[in-house]
Amino acid sequence: YVSDSIGIGTSSPKSSLDVLGNANFVGVVTATNGFISVGNTTPVTIQVVSNKLIFNVVGIGSTTLFLY
Repeated sequence: YVSDSIGIGTSSPKSSLDVLGNANFVGVVTATNGFISVGNTTPVTIQVVSNKLIFNVVGIGSTTLFLY
């Protein structure tokens, strides 16, 4: 257990876990409150609300997929 922020590839983490560089995950990655992509790509948010999967691309707009 660590009560402070953890930095991987950085000595100045700005979040609870701050990774500077690429990451490789094998298995499921869970984001409870959505997902935000930033950096050299167009920022994208992905949220799951009830039975809806909502994608929003900054500057382009959003679309909603209904999960049945």
